[in-house]
Amino acid sequence: MSRKIISALSLARRGGKLEMGFLASKTAVEKNRAKVIAVTSDISEGTLKKIKRVCLEGDVDIAYLPITKEDLEKQGMRSFVLCAICDDNFKNLLDKAMGEADIC
Repeated sequence: MSRKIISALSLARRGGKLEMGFLASKTAVEKNRAKVIAVTSDISEGTLKKIKRVCLEGDVDIAYLPITKEDLEKQGMRSFVLCAICDDNFKNLLDKAMGEADIC
């Protein structure tokens, strides 16, 4: 399952539809570009609390990924604990990869 998730994130990144990191993700939510915010399992409580507030204000869902930032690094991606997916097709691809069970 984690390979499919990482593959979906990688495709979104290559397509220019992935904003990585807190500030870029926050900006994407504020500008109504973010379709979903994805967070890794090793996100800190403080950062999660902040992004939850931003997502609540922007009415954006959060996807809790069953992977860590180290898993991303091992697959050759830049390390991050949260990102914004800014395209419905890539959001749907991530939903499918996760089985939609962890989308809130």
